[in-house]
Amino acid sequence: MSLRFLDNISRNVVTRLTLWYSSVFILSFLLLFGIAYYYIYSSIKYLERRDIQVEHRELTIKHEGGGLPALKEELEFEHKVAGTNFFFVRLINPKNDIVFLNIPDQSTELDFKELEDIITSENKQWIHLSGIRDLHDWDILSSFLSNGFLLQVGKSTETQLSFLNRFRWIFLAVMGFVITIGIAVGAILANRAVRPARTLNNTLKSILENSDIRARVPIEKTGDEFDGLAAMFNTMLDKNELLITSLRSSLENIAHDIRTPVTRLMGTAELALDSKHDPQSTREALDECIKESQQIITILNALMEISAAESGAIELKIEKTNLSALLKEVVDLYDFIAEGKNITIKTNLPEILTAGIDRNKMRQALSNLVDNSIKYTPKDGSVEIEAYERANEVCVKISDTGVGIDPEEIDRIWERLYRGDKSRSQKGLGLGLSIVKPIIEAHKGHIEVSSQPGRGSIFTIHLPK
Repeated sequence: MSLRFLDNISRNVVTRLTLWYSSVFILSFLLLFGIAYYYIYSSIKYLERRDIQVEHRELTIKHEGGGLPALKEELEFEHKVAGTNFFFVRLINPKNDIVFLNIPDQSTELDFKELEDIITSENKQWIHLSGIRDLHDWDILSSFLSNGFLLQVGKSTETQLSFLNRFRWIFLAVMGFVITIGIAVGAILANRAVRPARTLNNTLKSILENSDIRARVPIEKTGDEFDGLAAMFNTMLDKNELLITSLRSSLENIAHDIRTPVTRLMGTAELALDSKHDPQSTREALDECIKESQQIITILNALMEISAAESGAIELKIEKTNLSALLKEVVDLYDFIAEGKNITIKTNLPEILTAGIDRNKMRQALSNLVDNSIKYTPKDGSVEIEAYERANEVCVKISDTGVGIDPEEIDRIWERLYRGDKSRSQKGLGLGLSIVKPIIEAHKGHIEVSSQPGRGSIFTIHLPK
């Protein structure tokens, strides 16, 4: 049980971040302590050795100027002024006999027993002794005088050791406080760091558990990366909601548009079954079944084609094509339908207007646009088709005097199976314009729409040369 608990804790992001933050904080404090300790130790060491060097220089001058009496007199004077005997002093003649020895007040000769076995071979040599009494350490400067005598001057490191010892104890006391603060600060920073992730997680839970597709991640407006992530996540949720809403609407429209041919198909099939002894009625019924089946297949094929285009799976065979000639073919195709509604189709096309396009796909897009214009233009109206070249693009403008499009519906006319309120009375599946935009975009172009309700619409295609 305990192992599982520890494993769960180790997998907790907040715990890991807390440990990281607190570790960095504590290690930084340790590093600063180490630097401070080294600096203080080096400073004290330097000052202590400087005192020894100054004392050694003064005693050297006294001895070389007045001999041993002058050296003793200097030490006695220092003792009276300072009130205590600080320095260890030993004077050895060239025969290696000790002619003078001064033992500090806080030590005994045993503290310097080890010094007798050390042979001084250099003119100036620092010697460090680990004292016996009170665990004192000693720094001793050993140097030969001009008259051949060896003068050794030393001082206890008790002052620096006691100060550093107090410093360490203070550090240990502060360290407990620092660890507590480090963990607390680490926990606060960790919780702040993962708070956006928790908010995101709670939003996802709300969507998954409550099927609440309108739930959104609150944006704290701090301007950091998590705000950008939340904004993109909300955008994704908006698109998903739009997709789900569109899918529901599409399914309703599919059900509505397919239900009619399926109902007719069933009715006709039943009629054929009842007409067992009338071959002509049976043949007519089967012919109707075929027509209704083709209508259903047309709907399904159109939906599959639109899906392929929207997913970017549309394949193009780009070739240099005279766009004016292609537009004339489309106009010829719809002339008969336009005449039936007494609609005039006007063209303003140059003789040659070349563009790199897939001829069949572009014909399909242009045909759907022309068909749409004729369908929603009342009798005695007009449709005008214009093509021209501009900068690095080729433009095709198809305008009509039809019923127009409401401003709030313009962005939705490209949706599959979408039919505005004004188009409900017209026959159709709502699939014509859905395929136009993906085809134009597959050609690296774009299409613009402007419309005024009751006065008509203008569709402008922009294609690269």
